[in-house]
Amino acid sequence: MGKLTVCAKSDQLDTVLNFIENGLLNLCAKKTNALILAAEEVFVNIVKYAYDGEDGEVTVSMSSEDTRTLIRFSDRGKPFNPLEEIEPPDVSASVKTKKMGGLGMYMVKNIADDVTYEYSEGQNILTIIDLS
Repeated sequence: MGKLTVCAKSDQLDTVLNFIENGLLNLCAKKTNALILAAEEVFVNIVKYAYDGEDGEVTVSMSSEDTRTLIRFSDRGKPFNPLEEIEPPDVSASVKTKKMGGLGMYMVKNIADDVTYEYSEGQNILTIIDLS
């Protein structure tokens, strides 16, 4: 389906989301919107945490086989596995006692059928898998 490489800057978010939306044309609107929301969270986290304000790039690639769609984010920022290193939020806590943050990756995990992370050849690689 394609590959896109952009600067790891928040002003590139629309470019990334348009690329992903164009790659999801075969999915229903509800699923497309959910995956775009998940992709937004992943990209924003990379921009915010991987480079710590330094210049860098993020590559987004998409592929589709039968009913399986993969959205893969890779970057050469600091090694960081958000699937293990971000503490899951207490969704049962009241709004008044809830700690800020942490909901993004929780949401990504609940939207996707699977989410994987690996650090390979100097790159963080996070893959969102949809089995629609």
